[in-house]
Amino acid sequence: MGKVTKHSNNKDKGKARSFSTLRFSATKGFISNQATITQAFKRVAKFNAAATSIDPSSSSNQGESSTSESQEERSVPEEAGLEEGEENCEAEDSWQSHDPIIMRQLPQELQMEFPAVLTSKGGVSKTVANLLRPCMQNSMGPQRFQKLLRELHVLRHDQLELQYLLSCLAKKKGLLRNYSFLPYSNFEDPHQYAGYVPSATYFRTLYTAMIEELKPKMDKHAMLLDGKVLKCDHSFKFPKHIAKIEDAGVFTALFTVTNEYEEIVHQVLVPSKSLIYLKHSLQKMKEAYELYGHEMPVAFFTDNVQSDKRFLESIFDSLKVIQEVPRQQETANSNANRLFLRLPNDVEVDYLNRDVGLIIRKMKDLNDKLTVERNAGKPSVIGLDTEWNVNDDPHYDQVDVIQIAHGNTVDVLHIDRSWLALPKELVDVLVNADITKVGRSIGVDFSRLNNRFGIECKTKLELGSFCSARQLISTGTMSLSDISLCILGAPLDKGPQRSAWNMADLSPDLLNYAAIDAWASLAIYSVAANHLPVGNRVLPTCPVGSFVDVMPPRNSQAVAYGEIVANGSTATVRITKVYVPGYLANGIALQTYGEPPFELRVPAAHLITAASPSEASSISSVNPTATSDPVIATPVSNPNAIMESEIQSKMQEIFGDAIDRVDKAGFTSGYRQFAWYNADPKIAFTRVVKDIFHLMDIVEFEA
Repeated sequence: MGKVTKHSNNKDKGKARSFSTLRFSATKGFISNQATITQAFKRVAKFNAAATSIDPSSSSNQGESSTSESQEERSVPEEAGLEEGEENCEAEDSWQSHDPIIMRQLPQELQMEFPAVLTSKGGVSKTVANLLRPCMQNSMGPQRFQKLLRELHVLRHDQLELQYLLSCLAKKKGLLRNYSFLPYSNFEDPHQYAGYVPSATYFRTLYTAMIEELKPKMDKHAMLLDGKVLKCDHSFKFPKHIAKIEDAGVFTALFTVTNEYEEIVHQVLVPSKSLIYLKHSLQKMKEAYELYGHEMPVAFFTDNVQSDKRFLESIFDSLKVIQEVPRQQETANSNANRLFLRLPNDVEVDYLNRDVGLIIRKMKDLNDKLTVERNAGKPSVIGLDTEWNVNDDPHYDQVDVIQIAHGNTVDVLHIDRSWLALPKELVDVLVNADITKVGRSIGVDFSRLNNRFGIECKTKLELGSFCSARQLISTGTMSLSDISLCILGAPLDKGPQRSAWNMADLSPDLLNYAAIDAWASLAIYSVAANHLPVGNRVLPTCPVGSFVDVMPPRNSQAVAYGEIVANGSTATVRITKVYVPGYLANGIALQTYGEPPFELRVPAAHLITAASPSEASSISSVNPTATSDPVIATPVSNPNAIMESEIQSKMQEIFGDAIDRVDKAGFTSGYRQFAWYNADPKIAFTRVVKDIFHLMDIVEFEA
């Protein structure tokens, strides 16, 4: 192994050495003699404590010994640079002390402690190297960086010289007034101060080497970045700074893709703007999206939509647009083929037409039944719905019919518009916090009852979010008819919804429609309540056979799906679907396990409840928006055809409890205008669009 010699004040100090010794220069950041990594580590602890020699008179006035001491023992706090070379060993073998393999044999914490970045010709301290990167990133090139360091080093030399002269002056005024002091060394004097700053070329080469070492990490970081809204462009300035071959440039453009956060997710040099040069790299980008489970892009901004649209859609299927059948046409077609939901034969409908006494008796009986259920430990739940004339003035929230479903009974209460208040027994049911009222857009019903009669209804359950949390439907914004189709197997006939509900007597069709709305809400709740909410953390006692998603606590999305085959604090899951092939489970990427199914040992804390495959497939089969294909629905062509209930539902969904402070007329007008604008047949729906900066160039303005 290589020898290391410590300096001492003996006769052998001036002898030639066949091995390297460590020496510090007086300038910050660099060491100008050969050094071994072994010797450097022995000096690491002394870097900050090393003393700086500033008085030449403290050494011998003349001779080699003085020069040797001033150069070999002088050190600089905090920073040091190295020059090193080949180490001669007692054996015939030799090694390069700058070889990175030597450093990699050490633990990472010791590698971080090593203070220098080594090259074959020398090196710089990590402080200088860390300063070099931000300077280069902020348009401070290697030449300016070299001038900056030289200025700092010369300033340090001048400060030391001033200290030395002040010290000499003080001694001149004292006992050493007749003593002759040596002049302070010049900055460039190679035999004394030996000031030195590497060239700009060296810093350029060093920076390139540092970036090459960091390149795999930078590439990995770029792969981990995702983006749902991407934008791309070619830059022709950067390739001009690349070396040419026989005065001809190899690349003409730099193609860059950024996401919605202005992060670079893809970048490649291309010989021309031809799309053929981008196909391979963009396909690799798509593979990275799939490997790490990123959501595919939903929009792509480019400067040339005509030529790029088909190309980008061929790589990212998520950019393709599938136009849905218009709602009016779809409803007409489906109504002819579907059987609407009907009341079971054992369900009794009681029509209470403006009879206060009968309403009081029915509500008192209902309240008594619900009290008995609560005392028995059962939940008190009723289905609630209201009806009104959609053509009425929106400034007056009228309520014509109140439907309440419980058990096998549906009470349809026909309210007279002359009533200023509702019967107390009915109000007791509505304001009782122990009674849960379920329905779709039930917040709208609560709001109307409050505005009309001043009743603060309590304890509502929104069926949309309730069923969506259990993944029984694809989205919580689905209508009651669509939810009924997903869960009960048949939609509701919404044809009579726009009828006149303030008539003297409800027709059998209207009575049946009103009863089904309330009963369907209660029936949907009864089915959904038997399913656990999806997305809750799994306990070690979770039953075998439960379907779960593997989602570690720090992850924002599931990485795999399967079924528990053995529970406990560490469960065994039979994986049937992998969402993120690149996820490391037990130190091994999921894609390494092969094609599903396979078994995986996972901590129970990393599992969340999931829907069964049959439930997930039923959602997809009855609702096209649950598929992975992007769909843009064709809006209605007549804004007046949008039902008032749809607008009310959307308003309730957006504003929630703050709906009373919303300008309803303004929201309704704006909602209809946007629907009318989007229904323009001249508008071509696409997810590959022109970016605003290039779009501005084609807009003509009058001079």
